[in-house]
Amino acid sequence: ADLERHFQPQQPFMEKLQGDQAVSGILFIDNQPVMVAVQRIFKSDGTGESTGVLAFLHTIDQALLDDFSNRVQAPVHIKTDYQILETERGASGEAVPWQIIVDAKNKEIIRAYVPVKDLYGNSRLSFLVDTERVIFHEAQKQMKIFALFIIVILGLMVFVANYGMKVFVTARLQKIEAFLNQIYEQGDLTKRLPLSGNDELSEVAASINLMLESITRSNKRIEDLNESLKTELGERRRTEAKLQHVSWHDGLTGLQNRAYFEAELKKINECGAKGVGVISGDIDGLKLMNDTMGHAVGDMLLQRTAEILRRVIPDTAMIARTGGDEFIVLLTDISETELLEICQEIRAAAAQS
Repeated sequence: ADLERHFQPQQPFMEKLQGDQAVSGILFIDNQPVMVAVQRIFKSDGTGESTGVLAFLHTIDQALLDDFSNRVQAPVHIKTDYQILETERGASGEAVPWQIIVDAKNKEIIRAYVPVKDLYGNSRLSFLVDTERVIFHEAQKQMKIFALFIIVILGLMVFVANYGMKVFVTARLQKIEAFLNQIYEQGDLTKRLPLSGNDELSEVAASINLMLESITRSNKRIEDLNESLKTELGERRRTEAKLQHVSWHDGLTGLQNRAYFEAELKKINECGAKGVGVISGDIDGLKLMNDTMGHAVGDMLLQRTAEILRRVIPDTAMIARTGGDEFIVLLTDISETELLEICQEIRAAAAQS
């Protein structure tokens, strides 16, 4: 529905499709960025009015971003909610086409920011290319060498602190790690982490247990939804089968209808068949019987006729009621002699009924 909304004739970019002129850019379809190229469809000789538009769409997914990354030799990603900083705006207050900045949240990264407008002129998408600050890292390396001297001086104090950390913190962290690895390997979400106490690690353990409980409930809801979907799909298949049967069969006699006969005949014309025979017939006086004795009697006569045809005609043949009192039998792999014999059997069976 969202895709169809974008390609309504009143959309601004659709009005630009004059003649063989194409329009390309970015659209947000179901809140996902998609690259779009649109051009009107004409006859092969270029005459007449356009019968529609041809649109090529490519989702801006991770595979595409990986390809971009390989080309520029740097990680490329997108943001749909990236806020334009004041340092990224020109003197007029408008966002510049591109800007190189230092990310305030990660000062080790130099970010190239490229805002992209969609086909409506809205800047909802930005490409970001991050590269490491090499000079900054070198300065950090020198600072680390200087800090090493201070670390040596404070080594004894750190040693004592680390010993206490191992006894009271590290062991408990390892217990949490072992539990999470066990959950990952076994996939058993019913287990809980037994970690008592009143410190922060105990709160982390409680949060983990709550998360596992939430995941368990979510999995149960998903299983219930899957069962409901299976039931609904089964009902839908049965309904479709009934509709298919109704569309190809006559409701009164249960024979195939005219549409099915014409489809079979078209299939024979296209694919070919050997020894094709057709028997066509109707019921004399059906209208008079309906008028004098009622349609119920006429319907009974039609049903009896269908029973005779089923009994006499081979199972490989197709029997269809094509009109009010008209019946057609379509046979393949049959000779003219065999066809005449079946006609005689139909007449004989009708005379006996």
